[in-house]
Amino acid sequence: MRRWGHFLLLFLLFGGLGVLWSWRGGQTAYFLLIATAVLLLQAVGTALFSLRGVSVECGTERSRVYGGEALAVSLRIQRRPLWPVLWLLVQHTWQHSGGARVTYRQLLFPWMRADMALRYRLQGLRRGEYKSAGVELYTGDLFGLMQVKRQRAGQACFLVYPQPVETAAEWSAPYEEDAVASRSASWRDSGVIRGVRPYEAGDPLSRIHWKLTARSGGLKTKTFEPAGTERAVLWLDTSAASYSGSHVFEAAVQAVAGMVRQSLGAGSGWVQLRSSSSEASPLVVSTLEELQSAYEWLARIQPDGRTAFGDHLLRESLRLPLQLPLVLVTPLAGDALTPVLRRLRHAGRACTVLHVHGSPALTWPQRQWKRELEELGCRFADFRAGGLATASVGEAEANGGAVDGIA
Repeated sequence: MRRWGHFLLLFLLFGGLGVLWSWRGGQTAYFLLIATAVLLLQAVGTALFSLRGVSVECGTERSRVYGGEALAVSLRIQRRPLWPVLWLLVQHTWQHSGGARVTYRQLLFPWMRADMALRYRLQGLRRGEYKSAGVELYTGDLFGLMQVKRQRAGQACFLVYPQPVETAAEWSAPYEEDAVASRSASWRDSGVIRGVRPYEAGDPLSRIHWKLTARSGGLKTKTFEPAGTERAVLWLDTSAASYSGSHVFEAAVQAVAGMVRQSLGAGSGWVQLRSSSSEASPLVVSTLEELQSAYEWLARIQPDGRTAFGDHLLRESLRLPLQLPLVLVTPLAGDALTPVLRRLRHAGRACTVLHVHGSPALTWPQRQWKRELEELGCRFADFRAGGLATASVGEAEANGGAVDGIA
């Protein structure tokens, strides 16, 4: 509650008028005493009873949406009708995983209503996770002498998927027959870990996950993707130093989402998602039913400034089978990436570079770099971020939304 100073002054005025009326009498003093008593009663009633027992329920139309779409949000406010509420300001705040906030405000006039329901829409949502940061309720008396505030914790959250965008990159690379034939005949796997299961009799010791075994107290065996179904590793550059703006990073994420959908839609093989972020574990998706898990992975990915993309790529690619082609989605060009690609190609690794940029067309240095990569045997494609409509963090619908009904 606020403005207790006004309440104290009003109380002192009421006491002074009472003394004046009892001492001198008169209709003027009596009228002022009654008027002050009414104001004092209204202020006390508003402070003590207006939002007594108030509760707020928050819900969303869907828990998953795509970037740029709108989402309907519903609020239900219930209270004990012990005192008339002349006006009520509702403020609902959403916290985006990127740090920004979206706020919705609506002014209601409930009077003696105990149950209020309103509905609004969040528009222009950007990829990421949104969590309700709480609902704030403000009310007061008619003359602004007393203001009451109540805050209720957030109860809802939703996830915004990246909008998949198709690219012109030819990134699938077939395997050589001799490379496939050189694999182990007893354990037909790709060398890419899919998961972990309890140890079974006959499992080779080389497949034991020793670290997890030590922590769990029981033998654990690593499981792998089956051989002959490999497609590629989509490697997203998430180093903050690589990007000149957030719109370029969002374009890179949308490009990866489009390539995953395009690959799984073809009905063959699998893809593994990797990033240079230390907080995102690799994810393998092999069917359209698992496409949602890829979108979830991409929705939560954020730029990470801890590791340079080139250093991370060179170190982590050594752990993958040599026959597995890499698709690198990055805005880097020139000397920042060429030495790493040269070493990968000399080792026999197939590489494709999807260069994400914000220019209307490739510049002369970028075209020179493209020819250099093609001479190394790398495939190259460019993806222009400027051609995409990028959404803001989000905003409530104009005029504060729309009230569906007040009961």
